[in-house]
Amino acid sequence: MGSRGLSAAAALRQRIAAGGIVLALSVAVVRCGGDGEARPAPADAAGTEAGSPTAPAQPTVTSTPVPDPLLNRPDTPTAAVAGVEAVTAETNSSCPEQLKMRWEALCGTADIDGDRVADRSGDATAEIAVIVTRCSAGVPATGPECAGQPVILRWDSSAWRDIGPGDGARVDNLQAANFQGSGAASVLVPYGGALKNERGAGPQRKSTTSYELRSGRYVVTNVTPDRALYLYHSVLDADTLFGQNEFEKAAAAYESAVTSTTLRDWKAETGKDDGRAELIAYARFRAMVATAAARKDPRPAYDEIQRAAPVGAPEPAALFATAAQVFLAGYTERGGVHAGCVEATEYLAKVTDRINAYFAYGYDAELRSYRDMCPL
Repeated sequence: MGSRGLSAAAALRQRIAAGGIVLALSVAVVRCGGDGEARPAPADAAGTEAGSPTAPAQPTVTSTPVPDPLLNRPDTPTAAVAGVEAVTAETNSSCPEQLKMRWEALCGTADIDGDRVADRSGDATAEIAVIVTRCSAGVPATGPECAGQPVILRWDSSAWRDIGPGDGARVDNLQAANFQGSGAASVLVPYGGALKNERGAGPQRKSTTSYELRSGRYVVTNVTPDRALYLYHSVLDADTLFGQNEFEKAAAAYESAVTSTTLRDWKAETGKDDGRAELIAYARFRAMVATAAARKDPRPAYDEIQRAAPVGAPEPAALFATAAQVFLAGYTERGGVHAGCVEATEYLAKVTDRINAYFAYGYDAELRSYRDMCPL
């Protein structure tokens, strides 16, 4: 190969190495790189004139057939790398079209924790683990929105199968991903989840998610959000405890959100309504319901709600004070949390437009309806 070909191949290696490009081959994934290929120079075809001496015969140059590096799909990471190296140097592309079409490859963007090939299923053979990133246009003010999806590929004697968490594990603006442990005890831990267009999407925060191998597939085992900076997220954290039937903890979490002086009001910061008044009124109501569900007397929580909603109080406080009244009536007269919630839900159904407005935070925010206020 001439010096020109060598420098091009070397440049390609450097570009690929710097970019950390990987490929998902029919769901198999390999890193791109490789050398160029020498091509025979064209033979000199000198003509002869009539009557002139015949020139000495020139040796015939016959090119050696080059094996098709993409003829067979790879069944090992080593075979995949060899095929990619052979075709990327020829095309001067880290993800050439013929590779994507013939091997049904997807272009990945990074290894997981720099550990691309390792046993992640406990079968003593290597899986390939990478991040595949997909982007949408986003909005002009904030630019494209990208989501990273962890892909873990295992060869099952006939094809590469993704044993990772699948499409549901796409993480908006993925910040990091790593493995803890090895083999079947591997834990995949991605971190991220905050969209850039917060004004349209609603209040954002990142979280750390753990995925563990269960019945041949990585599934969610734990989600830990970052510490709440907004009152909205603090109330959602209390809602999570409520949904897990951790009623005492939920009541305490609602009370903590109500009394906090540091949690920020996202609606006020973005020029919308008074989100603090709405969320505090809701949190007080839910704290009362959670207290009753924990088999404790809800009347002290009820009294606090009524003190916070004197005559002429802002609408959210007055609305949830009325909901508390009808809840307590049903709870007391008909004997139980469920009866109280039936009464409260019947009232809240009449003001469903206000409930919807209280929780209108953005297209990525969790929705709440009147049925969610007292679901027990």
